[in-house]
Amino acid sequence: SKKKLLDSRRGGKKPQIKQKIQHRRRRMVPPGSELNQATSAPDVHQTRHAAPSARFGHGMAAYETNFVVYGGKLASGEVVAEFWMFNTSSEAWSLLSNGSLSGSSSHPPGLMYSSLTFVPPHWLYIFGGNLPHGAFSNAMYRINMAAKEKRWQKVVYRGGNELDARLVGHSTIYHKRSHSLIIYGGIRVDIARFSKLSDRLLKFDLHNGFWSELRPLQDASSRDSNGTNHAPLERAFHTALVAGDYMVVYGGYLHKHKEEETCYDHSVYLYHLTCHTWLPRSFLTPIHRSG
Repeated sequence: SKKKLLDSRRGGKKPQIKQKIQHRRRRMVPPGSELNQATSAPDVHQTRHAAPSARFGHGMAAYETNFVVYGGKLASGEVVAEFWMFNTSSEAWSLLSNGSLSGSSSHPPGLMYSSLTFVPPHWLYIFGGNLPHGAFSNAMYRINMAAKEKRWQKVVYRGGNELDARLVGHSTIYHKRSHSLIIYGGIRVDIARFSKLSDRLLKFDLHNGFWSELRPLQDASSRDSNGTNHAPLERAFHTALVAGDYMVVYGGYLHKHKEEETCYDHSVYLYHLTCHTWLPRSFLTPIHRSG
């Protein structure tokens, strides 16, 4: 028959194809398994939940050679409290925790547009974001990734105006010298409970649990040749990282009706973390050398 003829021509290739397909299937490391499993093969289970569902508005951070993802909004509209990790050695996703199943009051709720920040040596901090019902969060949570039993803790604030820290779409960096988190921009709720873009710099001291607002110095170095203040405009959904003594801010949404008709920014800004000042754009001008 034609079927037998085709099978005979394929020879031994069919099992190889099947084996290759099986090898390419995504694997899920069970919750609680060790993070780095390069030296031993993980206990894996083939399930339909082998990787995070498609989402947006989630937080993401690197941890050692792996990366982690928290929260986000699914295509169904659900804002989830899932905490996933991708192990780059085993190329496997693992669901480390799920707030909707844990029943713990210390587990972060479903969040979108929150920040997820790594603090050496083993801590991850989640701050702010949109709650499932749309309210803005000012809560902070942390987890020790080196602990055998990884449990979320709600961070207790000991001072400062924590209500000022009700933000979404902000950026958060870790400043090693002051052992603090620096939060910039985002969308905040003002006194009238209306949301508005923010240009504030908030500092959360991890030693004493105290909030404060950084007020950049307005000296000659923070102005250009015509005396214009070089602090960036209010913004949200930008990115920020630490490079030496500087916080580098790029892009963001900054539209303000009848005030600023530009929707998205393409500029890079530098904030000096020791001198507490925004640097003029001239610091980013390339130097052309002759010869």
